[in-house]
Amino acid sequence: MPEILVRDKDSWADLASRSFVPVEVTRIAPDFIGTMRTRLGTHTSLTNVASSACTIERARTDAPAMVFVALQTRGATTLTQGRTSTYAVAGRCIAYRSDRPYRLEHAGPYASTIQRIPRDLLPLTEAQLDSALSARIPIDDVIGRTWSRLVFSRNTAGARELAGEERVEIELLGALLGAAAGRAGRVQTSRAQHAAMLTTIEGNLDNPRLNVAFLARQHHLSERGVHAIFARERTTPAYTIRQRRAQRALGLLQNSSSSILEIAALCGFTGASSLRRAINEHFDTTPTGLRQKD
Repeated sequence: MPEILVRDKDSWADLASRSFVPVEVTRIAPDFIGTMRTRLGTHTSLTNVASSACTIERARTDAPAMVFVALQTRGATTLTQGRTSTYAVAGRCIAYRSDRPYRLEHAGPYASTIQRIPRDLLPLTEAQLDSALSARIPIDDVIGRTWSRLVFSRNTAGARELAGEERVEIELLGALLGAAAGRAGRVQTSRAQHAAMLTTIEGNLDNPRLNVAFLARQHHLSERGVHAIFARERTTPAYTIRQRRAQRALGLLQNSSSSILEIAALCGFTGASSLRRAINEHFDTTPTGLRQKD
C-alpha cells in the first residue's frame, strides 16, 4: 500500500478505520496533515503513521481481537483503555486491544510504527495480556531492541516479506508482552535466538571480548548451544562477528577521517593488521584501497 496523505478530519478517520478498526477522530489541529503507509504480512501488518495533533477514539467492540503495538518515533501520545492510561514518547512503546474501547491523544506532531497482530497468536492468558497492556513495554533489553530492529528492517525492505522474519517478530512480541506482565521474557526458537544474538553482536562490536563465550553468557546458553544456533543459519559466531565488524569498519573508512588504528579499536579489532585481514576477507581489498575508491 503506498503512502496516503490526508488533510481533514473525515478523511483521517476513514483512513485510520480502513488501516486498523473503525474509529472516530474527535479533534484535529487547524492545519492538520496526516500520512499512513501499511505493509501487509502473512499474519501481521506494519503501518507507519504520522500526523499533526489529533485525538482518535474507538467506542465499538465488534472487531476481531487484535493487539496493536505502537513504537513511537516522534512526539508524545497518551493512550487510555478502560481505567488505564499510558504515555509514550519517542523511543517508547505502547500496546492496546481492538476489541475494547480506547482513546489515543496526540498532543502535537507525532509519528509511530504500529504492528497489528491477531490476539490468538500471542501465547498469553487474558490476565497476562491485560497486565502487559497496563504496563510499560520494555524495549530497552535485548528482546525489545531485536523486535525494534526487525520492525525497522522490514519497514525499509520495500516489498520484501519473509514469513520466517514475521514469525520471529511474533515470538519476540509475545516475549515482550510477557515481560511487561512479569513473566520471564525469553525466546525459544532458534530463529528468534539467532536474531537476539545478532542484536547483542551489533551492540558490542567495539568490545574486543565479544566472542562465543560472551554470547553464551549474555543469552544463558552453552557455547555448544550458541554454535548450534548459528549452524542452523549456515554460519558461525566467529564469522558473523568478523563480518559485522568489517561492515562497520567499511562505513567508518568511507565516511570518517579516523585513522585505521582508531577504526580498528572502534570496531573491536585487536589492531590494524586484524582489521586489514577482515577487510580483505569480506571485501577483497584493503582499508587504504577502500578510501581511494571513495
